[in-house]
Amino acid sequence: MADPRGPQRSWALVASGLVVALTFALDVTLPLGYAGAFPYVIAVALGLWVPWRPFPFVAAAVASALSLVVLALKPPGSLWWIVIGNRTITLVAMWAIAIAVARYLTFIQVVSDDRARMGAILDTCADGLITIAADGRIELFNRAAERIFGRPAADALGQDVAILMPSPHREAHADYVRRYLATGEPHVIGLGREVEGVRADGAPVPIDLAVAEVSLAGRRVFTASVRDITDRRRAAAERDALITRLEQKNAELERFTYTASHDLKSPLVTIRGFLGTLERSARDGNFERLTADINRIAGAADRMRQLLDDLLELSRIGRVVSPPRALPLGEVVRDALESLDGAIRAGGVQVVVAPDLPVVSGDATRITEVLQNLIENAVKFMGEQPAPRIEIGARDGAGEVVIFVRDNGSGIDPRYHEKIFGLFERLRRDREGTGVGLALVRRIVEVHGGRLWVESAGEGHGSCFCFTLPTVTEESAS
Repeated sequence: MADPRGPQRSWALVASGLVVALTFALDVTLPLGYAGAFPYVIAVALGLWVPWRPFPFVAAAVASALSLVVLALKPPGSLWWIVIGNRTITLVAMWAIAIAVARYLTFIQVVSDDRARMGAILDTCADGLITIAADGRIELFNRAAERIFGRPAADALGQDVAILMPSPHREAHADYVRRYLATGEPHVIGLGREVEGVRADGAPVPIDLAVAEVSLAGRRVFTASVRDITDRRRAAAERDALITRLEQKNAELERFTYTASHDLKSPLVTIRGFLGTLERSARDGNFERLTADINRIAGAADRMRQLLDDLLELSRIGRVVSPPRALPLGEVVRDALESLDGAIRAGGVQVVVAPDLPVVSGDATRITEVLQNLIENAVKFMGEQPAPRIEIGARDGAGEVVIFVRDNGSGIDPRYHEKIFGLFERLRRDREGTGVGLALVRRIVEVHGGRLWVESAGEGHGSCFCFTLPTVTEESAS
């Protein structure tokens, strides 16, 4: 247990012994009429610095015995009343000082124990506790405060509490305190609130702060309770993000339900309509019209099957994705182009692939599917372009790669840049397709943590579809 007086010094024991020896020699040498035993009091008083607590009583007992030994060796004679008086005063003084020193040491030990106990309580407290003098100096800084602010107590004690605040509050703090001391109008004092603190390395830290004022021995002192709410803020942000995603998914589900029911109903209406025509054709024996009606019913059934297949594929995205791995983008582009070689040749489209495409992270099958959809759309919507051309390339982003498929085809009006990614959305009804392709592409990209968008100045100016993928990490590379 540390003594608040400072380090206990064993030299005091040696000094006390020397005082006793010198006093005894002096007492033996001087005539009894002198107070030669009085320096024994000094030897007893030195017990303040002796680490052994019973020492003052031992010193007093030894000194008393030596004083009486001298009295026995040198009879007082006619001066007995002076000698007895001096000895009595010396003995009383020694024992009074011994008792006083013992009580003082006991008091100091109690204070030391209380401080140690309070320090242990403060240091095991989960919240940061800081006491601040009226002039703003930090007087107490517990371990939780050290952890929150990344600053040892030795560096914080005696410093202005403004070092724990970010700008502009740091510069305005002195004015806050002066105004409160002058007017009693609180700004933070007596109020709990969430604020920003600053760590020793300059990093911000969100904290829950409660400040109170107390009076200690007529001195105004402020106590601050601080709690790091970084995890709470993070949890709240994650909760809000989850709620937002759920709201988006619910809205998407509503749109999906409405759109799917509408588009799936269309082939059924066609089939039902031609069933009546089919019956009349059979009854009239018109086999030519009968064959045409059967073909139209089969076409409607095929369209419904295609719609259902696309919906099934869309629903599987996000549930069936292989673990991401390092993908040389050039190889993925080559695979996508090979699968579309017939359509590209038929359309007379020139395809230019940028050299030295980067390595990205993702599921090879799904990323190939994304590129196939985008390239196929570019071929399909070239319009009357006499020299159709598609460019495929990539550029670096912030921790991601931006991949683009650019064409010089019919282009897209900016009003429809977002609409085209919706389910069953088709700007041109004279083209084959179910309108699920771009919705499927967006879903795949989002599952990979990326984004998808289109850039086009409008009709006749071509289009550029861009999507992002994460750069290769050690995990995906392995």
